[in-house]
Amino acid sequence: MGSSLDRKFNTMKKINIRNDLLNQYEGRCKYCKDKLHHKNATLEHKKAKSKGGGNNIENLAVSCYACNNSKGSLSDGQFENIVRKLNVKKTGYILAYIRRRLNLATIRACKRILEITK
Repeated sequence: MGSSLDRKFNTMKKINIRNDLLNQYEGRCKYCKDKLHHKNATLEHKKAKSKGGGNNIENLAVSCYACNNSKGSLSDGQFENIVRKLNVKKTGYILAYIRRRLNLATIRACKRILEITK
């Protein structure tokens, strides 16, 4: 019973944080600047949790779903540089760019493995 209340409290806390951050970012995605609403805004970790970032409010921002997924574990600055370098606002381009970069990195890694095993 207590865990159900805890989940409800945590959900309300996330909603309040997301709404506060939406106001702070003037209702726009931190990265691509697309308009957001409370239903399509996602909480984004500026510094990925896998890289030591926490859940504190200073490490959180709001972003659209596409930017949040495209950013992955890149740092806030790295992803902003990609967005600025591409000079586009459509996140589909960002996602395609990152996938291409990952594919190229995977190909290079596979070639290195093949060279080592020869």
